[in-house]
Amino acid sequence: MHIQLWSYNYEPEPTGIAPLSAAWARAMSARGHRVEVVAAHPHYPEPRWGTRLRPYREERDGIDVLRLPIWPGRGSAAARIRQELSFVTPLAAAIPLLHRPDVLVAVSPSFPGLGPAMAFSRLRRVPWVLWLQDVLPDGAIATGVMRDGPIIRTARRVERAAYRSAARIAVISDSFRENLLAKDVPDEKIVRVFNPATRPVLDAPRAGGGVDDRLVLNMGNIGHTQNLAAVTRAFEAHPGLRDLGATLTMAGDGVAGDEVRAAIATDRARVTGIVDSDTLEDLLMRAAVGLVTRL
Repeated sequence: MHIQLWSYNYEPEPTGIAPLSAAWARAMSARGHRVEVVAAHPHYPEPRWGTRLRPYREERDGIDVLRLPIWPGRGSAAARIRQELSFVTPLAAAIPLLHRPDVLVAVSPSFPGLGPAMAFSRLRRVPWVLWLQDVLPDGAIATGVMRDGPIIRTARRVERAAYRSAARIAVISDSFRENLLAKDVPDEKIVRVFNPATRPVLDAPRAGGGVDDRLVLNMGNIGHTQNLAAVTRAFEAHPGLRDLGATLTMAGDGVAGDEVRAAIATDRARVTGIVDSDTLEDLLMRAAVGLVTRL
């Protein structure tokens, strides 16, 4: 099968959606499918990879990746909208030049990118699957990034149109499924698919001697929907955790990284920033508890 994956984020970005999309693409390729990726120029959690103003192609792990230009910026709602539109414009322009796949898989976010996905599906007469990593615009309102108004109302119309247009909608949790059902999306269209592992799964139990029974580990993207600033304040204020000497390590970074750092009041919590693979492996081996949060 020829699969085309549209993913706003893709490796070498080290956190967020990028590693998930890359792991999925490699898994599909390993199963014998032909996989093509359409992605933005690497830019998250910071534009450390420079800027390219023209589209270009590269090969990553034997997979062809078309990179499109983007004007990064996430410091405000206006900057985020500008960033999204700066990707959608070349994406829409590229539609006539893209190969016709057997199926299109579009990852959301990018939310505005759903418009070109629907247009591509209709013009090329191919089914498309919406891989829902975030329920937007609900997430933008819940995190305070945007308020209800004309833009949100327009976004909700796009959301409803995308749900109608997609042949299947892959959600990553039961709460996402419930959200869609409440919006009258047919249950038979929704498929719960947990996110893939981006690191090898242990084939044997960890050696007990290396585990720090006080270490709580959160890893990955530090965005608004993770709500880690509130988690940090609650963790440090909890008397039982304080008496245990429990520590919280957040391995990663993102748009809310500075907010979380500002919330830290003791030496029992820390944000490491993006860490290398060996450091992350060491943290995974030592942590007693893994913490996953979502607003």
